[in-house]
Order: sequence, then C-alpha cells, then structure tokens
Amino acid sequence: VHPSMHSSLFPVSSPWDSHAGPHSSLPFSAASPAPRDVYEGDGAAAQLTSTFGWPSLTGGASVCAFLRLFLARGDLLFWVVCVDLALYLLLLLSDPGIHPKRKRGSSAVEELMEILSSPETHADTLAALDLSRLCRTCWIYRPLRTKHCSICDRCVDGFDHHCVWLYNCVGSLNARLFTAWLLLHSLTQFLHLLGCLAFLLLGPDAGGSLPDDLLHQRHPRRLLILL
Repeated sequence: VHPSMHSSLFPVSSPWDSHAGPHSSLPFSAASPAPRDVYEGDGAAAQLTSTFGWPSLTGGASVCAFLRLFLARGDLLFWVVCVDLALYLLLLLSDPGIHPKRKRGSSAVEELMEILSSPETHADTLAALDLSRLCRTCWIYRPLRTKHCSICDRCVDGFDHHCVWLYNCVGSLNARLFTAWLLLHSLTQFLHLLGCLAFLLLGPDAGGSLPDDLLHQRHPRRLLILL
C-alpha cells in the first residue's frame, strides 16, 4: 500500500504477505472479468473460416483457370488474380505485430512490482497506472492500442480486428497489406464479373446480339460459368 493512497493497488493479498500463496501477488484475481483490451471474438469465427476461407482461395484459383482458358484477351485479368491470390497467401502467413508471451509469474509482473515498491515512484505515477493493461494470458504489460485476441490467444500491437476470412489478426505490421489486398480483391471481383458478361455477350458465336433463345439453346455452358 502506498502511503499516499487510501486503498491497496491489488484486489488480492499483498505480495509482501508472508502467508500469501505463490500467485497471490497478481494484480487481478483469476475470477476477475476480462479487461476491455481483450478481443473475445465470435465462437463461430473458426466455422466461418473453415466454411468460406479456403473455398474463397480455391474459388480464386478457379477464376484464374477461367480467365486463362476461356477469355481470349484475359492475360491482364489473369495476372491481376494471381497477384490477388499472392497477397491473400501473404496475409495468411503475415505477422500482425505479435508480442511474445512470457512464462507465468515472470519478468513483466516482477518488473512492475519493483516499480510499485520503489520509493522513487511518485503517487501520480501510481494513480495513472492502468493495471487492466496487464495481460494475464501473455504476462506482458500491453502498450497502447494493443489487445489480446482470444481466438489467436496472443497480444497484437495496433490491433484492428480478427479477420475470419484470413484466420489471422490485422495489426500494425500487416494493416497496409490488408488494405491493399481489399482494394485489389474488390477490383478482381469487378473484373471477373465484367469478364463473365463479356464472355456471354461478346463470344465468337454471339454475333454482337443476344436473343432470348440464344443463351439457353446455344450457350448453356456460358450460363453455368457465370453462375
């Protein structure tokens, strides 16, 4: 207990209590609610990823095959899709800014204890200290804008969100890559739609017009490709 404060900094036993247990000096109890700096995530995130994540990757590969095989002038679109898939794979394997975990009861907490017990620590510093920034899973004192993702079970610097399509977090190290991939992927989907429509309307057998019976009688495969 600091002499300038009226209550203890810790909701559990003091670390200097001789009768305290090995983990009684923790700045919060094990039953305390999760701090606001913890991203709990959705329980269905893993299911969404397994349902839509890899199918989107294989779907992109099928778009490559479609553009390469069926479009006479699809070389540019083909390479755009290839770059889109390459960025997607880079995001899957990218580091969003992970803070390494520490063993329970080591370094970070002990260093904080030394700071709190030091006579050089001023009362203003103690009052401004946010103990909720102590991660009880990774055992680190989180910097600003750092949150713990319960899905990945790690603290991410500059945490923005956990992307279920990538099964990876978006943080300070891959935020720009994620933004670039979103823009390129939107362009790829738009070009894919234009390519399908051009293939249906401007095919070698279409003749520049598309009567009502032409699509169903002479071009059933093109309709299936568009769907």
